[in-house]
Amino acid sequence: MNNLIYKAYNLFFESDSFNNQMYGHNVIMRNYARVRLPYIIPGQLQHGWHIDHGIHGDLRDISEKVKLKKYFIWNGNNLTNAHKYGFNNVIAIGAPFIYLPEIKFDFETKSNSVLLFPIHSCESEGFVDPINTFQRYLADINFLHNEFESITACLYWREYENESIRKLFENNGINVITLGHRDNNPNFLFAFCKHAYEHEFISSNIFSTAIFYGLYLKRKTFILGSAKSEEWNFKQWEGRKLYDSGVFEDQYHEILWEHFDQKSHSWIGNKELGLEFKKSPEDICKLFNWNPITYFKRNVPYTGRKIAKFLRK
Repeated sequence: MNNLIYKAYNLFFESDSFNNQMYGHNVIMRNYARVRLPYIIPGQLQHGWHIDHGIHGDLRDISEKVKLKKYFIWNGNNLTNAHKYGFNNVIAIGAPFIYLPEIKFDFETKSNSVLLFPIHSCESEGFVDPINTFQRYLADINFLHNEFESITACLYWREYENESIRKLFENNGINVITLGHRDNNPNFLFAFCKHAYEHEFISSNIFSTAIFYGLYLKRKTFILGSAKSEEWNFKQWEGRKLYDSGVFEDQYHEILWEHFDQKSHSWIGNKELGLEFKKSPEDICKLFNWNPITYFKRNVPYTGRKIAKFLRK
């Protein structure tokens, strides 16, 4: 029923961009701002941790006109680099993750357990040889069986639905879960929190969104395993070379396994998720221009055109 209501709404009312709907970020921001109307975010909201500028896509292919749009990004590093690329209409507000309500779960964390978030593909991009990629990862982390009582791997839905990849982990004595699809899915991040709190430790083989979410949640978090970009059949953009540069290995050496001190370095998560830029509900409404007058001014003409087009069919 909810899906039918959503489709009916999108038939006549302007909906948020695909990018802003990822992980249900638009819903999270509306809930935080305590608004009831289905406002849209007037610009592009960064949907995941970004090593460079925080703006979706290859900036070498973006026109000057596109630079005039508004971009809401996460942290100070993203802000500085976006300016270097000539994007001046950018505002740092922190990650939508930090706008989630406080969640209390009625279970205890499993002692000496680790939740793995290995590098994943996405809907439009994948790996050159996914089986080899995950075989190498499993070889890198195999000794963890001697370190932890329980190991679980959280795979993205594409890898999870690939039985060959899933079996690689299961045959190595690792439990396998998934958080599902990310498109327009507000439950994705709540599920992340649930599984993160179930485990004492979190790990990945790459500096990633999951790593910084884990740190923000005060999980004991570390980086273990190699992941070089030549393995990825991803579109190349200028900032992607930073993954191989060692910048973050030097900056956050305390969460590399070889330096890991079994502590939670939550300050790193706070910094990368832009906690210093977090806005109040009132500030979000002002920043996004969320008020009934502007909403109806924007949607009445839009809805009129949609209804007219519908009736002409």
